[in-house]
Amino acid sequence: EAITNPQLVGKKFAIYTGNIGLINNSELLYRTANKLKEQGRDDIVIILIGDGQQKEEIMKKSKDLDTLLFLDLMPKVELVNYVKNALVSLIPLSDTPMLSTSSPNKLFESMAAAVPVIQTTNGWIKEMLEESQSGFTVSPTNENELFEKLIFLADNETESKEIGKRGFEFARRNFDKNILSERMIQAIENII
Repeated sequence: EAITNPQLVGKKFAIYTGNIGLINNSELLYRTANKLKEQGRDDIVIILIGDGQQKEEIMKKSKDLDTLLFLDLMPKVELVNYVKNALVSLIPLSDTPMLSTSSPNKLFESMAAAVPVIQTTNGWIKEMLEESQSGFTVSPTNENELFEKLIFLADNETESKEIGKRGFEFARRNFDKNILSERMIQAIENII
């Protein structure tokens, strides 16, 4: 189903869902949106869907940026449609060792929707994206890397769709609940 939001007509968008704050590195998304504007790439919009301690501050700073759009929390059914229509899903966590072990739901949801992922941690997600070739890891502090990947995905639609498809296939082979429960049963049987 197509997105009917008038601010997104004729645009490609990167989606971030969740808490808008320090741990989630929301400032990086603001700086990247700023660079998109500076470089005349208003055809790409970064959407932040959610709430958090930095939301108002970043909204104020970005009031003249049409490359950054804030949406309020929405029902899952509506959110799924945004994810499915996104150019890419963003997981911009701060650079801390603890966050490198996290497993955010949005990662699995994005892969299930065949949407490429760009993230910033140096743990298992980075390795998995490299292995499956379903997304990219960029610097958590340098917006130029995120900017370049957004431009690449926006300007290479066929390749972008392939990256998303590889993520979907990888998720189907590795994260399907039947496969996971089979692995768990094996692990328990091995212990016994």
